Amino acid sequence: MESDKKNRAYQKGETRNVVYGDSPVLHSNRKENISQRFIDPVVSNPIFGDSKGMGGENSESVTLAQQVLTPIISIGRISDEYLDAINKYRAHLSLPQLTFSSDLSKRAIERANYLSKRDKVESTSRSDLIYKDQPIGETVISCRSPVNDGSSVGKLIYRQLVNDLKNGNPPKKRYAPILNQDCKEVGFGLVRNDISQKDYIVIYYYPVRKAEESASETFYFF
Repeated sequence: MESDKKNRAYQKGETRNVVYGDSPVLHSNRKENISQRFIDPVVSNPIFGDSKGMGGENSESVTLAQQVLTPIISIGRISDEYLDAINKYRAHLSLPQLTFSSDLSKRAIERANYLSKRDKVESTSRSDLIYKDQPIGETVISCRSPVNDGSSVGKLIYRQLVNDLKNGNPPKKRYAPILNQDCKEVGFGLVRNDISQKDYIVIYYYPVRKAEESASETFYFF
């Protein structure tokens, strides 16, 4: 009976958002490769995986009744894994190491929660991307739940940058901040839309120069 109620709520388009924190909440135990489940924030197509989309499975066929639920992993561990991954990339490129900002992370969680409620990916207007009177970078990603590994988020962003450069394309602005030379702090937010079974990730970088200035001096290291 309970699963029938949840399925009816899903069909009506109702949403329930779960902010990833230290308290236990519903979480799927699927162990799919995260790189096969990410959705491109612009074209809403998988960056990796087959033509069916997220992990080779038609997302419309998945219902809440099919989920197996287990306790959630703390966002603290996931954000630490992400920070460690991108700092390894930056060290390889002789770029300064980043530190974790609780203030930026709080802001990132608030933004991720807003996007999750709307079930829509959109970038913040440039005029609003200000922190301590300095411009900040923003990465927004929507992907199929669950996100269990922060390092995989970093790998996805890095690989996308490499692919852009190998194909002769300009690096996407939403991914470029991890290589900004002036960046010192990072904030990480992760929120789940439990009905649509999508996780929303927002990452802030402080401070950043204009993307074209950073790109011209940084990307030749690849």
